[in-house]
Amino acid sequence: MINSLKKFDKRYPFVLVVFLILLGSGLLYARLMNYIRWPNVMGIVIIGEGLYLFYKRYLK
Repeated sequence: MINSLKKFDKRYPFVLVVFLILLGSGLLYARLMNYIRWPNVMGIVIIGEGLYLFYKRYLK
């Protein structure tokens, strides 16, 4: 299963970056609108991970 995920990631590297940024943004939005009571840190960490992968793959 891990090998298939690695192949998918090599074939479409931008999907994971976009997914992480959208997921983190969605969590922050849901927290700001008081839909959930999770800490804001989780959304910020997920967005940061997506931006780090973007930097590592495309800008470096």
